[in-house]
Amino acid sequence: TSTTVGTSTLYSSVTTDPERNSIKYEFDWGDNTRDKTGWVDSGTTVTSSHQWDDEGTYTVRVRAYDGIEWSDWSKGLTVVVSKPVDEQNHPPNPPSTSTAMSQGYVNETYTFTIFTIDPDEDDKVQCMVDWGDGGVTGWSQYVSSGETISYSHTWKTSGTYVIKAKSRDEHDASSAWVILFTVDVKNILDEDNDGVPDAKDPFPRDPENVEMVILEGEKYYLVNGDQDSSFEYIYNPRNGKLINLGVQGHDTLIDINDDGEWDYLYSKGDVLPYESPKTQSSFTYLLYIAALLAAVILGGGFYYVHHVSSGLVTKRFTCPACRNSIELKGKRGDVIEMVCPYCHSRGIVRF
Repeated sequence: TSTTVGTSTLYSSVTTDPERNSIKYEFDWGDNTRDKTGWVDSGTTVTSSHQWDDEGTYTVRVRAYDGIEWSDWSKGLTVVVSKPVDEQNHPPNPPSTSTAMSQGYVNETYTFTIFTIDPDEDDKVQCMVDWGDGGVTGWSQYVSSGETISYSHTWKTSGTYVIKAKSRDEHDASSAWVILFTVDVKNILDEDNDGVPDAKDPFPRDPENVEMVILEGEKYYLVNGDQDSSFEYIYNPRNGKLINLGVQGHDTLIDINDDGEWDYLYSKGDVLPYESPKTQSSFTYLLYIAALLAAVILGGGFYYVHHVSSGLVTKRFTCPACRNSIELKGKRGDVIEMVCPYCHSRGIVRF
């Protein structure tokens, strides 16, 4: 039988005395407490109530007394006491992902994040993933309910794989397995054999739009995305990403891991560690702006000033460090310390 913590539950017992003597009963509740009844006639059913303060499994026994001696204890009744429904532990929901994919390539590593919500909110949870190719992760570290867990996987052969996951809370309550997504993994096609998969190559039949470079001992591939004279992307075979490149003057800036930080500078076939351009002094910048103003007076034409309806003045000039065009707006009399958005050189502009 079963009940819940804090719930008063009735239990009954009856016996007869051979001499028809009056009887009283003693209940042993299995939690180190006992209760005795009053005297009743032989053969009369008695009831006694009890509530347990802690969840667990208890054995309830009863014996009778006829005023002379006690009977043996009855056979035990097993009572399972659990928390009330609103206090019971619940298994976490099956995991979910926002990084599902439908297609991938052999030997490329893909990263996924999954999460699960636990109805009990304050329970820690962990997840396990079945990659569909015979590989199954162990249980992850415990995280808070709703927190994402990151996984990476590489499929070694082509095929269609069903990716499943399950979750578990810190009380060992588990969800069922759930299908996260199905992925069709294909062999990498590289028709022009330039190192960039056709699916990532803007011109998959033109090997001239790709140049291989060695960075940190690994091969990477610079990609010309529009068949002009410059590279726009770098392909990272480690994660299968095509990453945007930057520009500093006539040079190309490389971020090999797509973390928003420049790692290398590519210049005329050479790859160098990236260093921020040297800061231009304010004095140098002022001299340069003075030269620009002189150019305007002399009709140079590459610097101009005009008023806009809001009363602001727009200035456009060429950065002396990287030669990129910059436009600023301000009120007459303003003095602005600026940083070139292209090469990060600093200077002062007066309106």
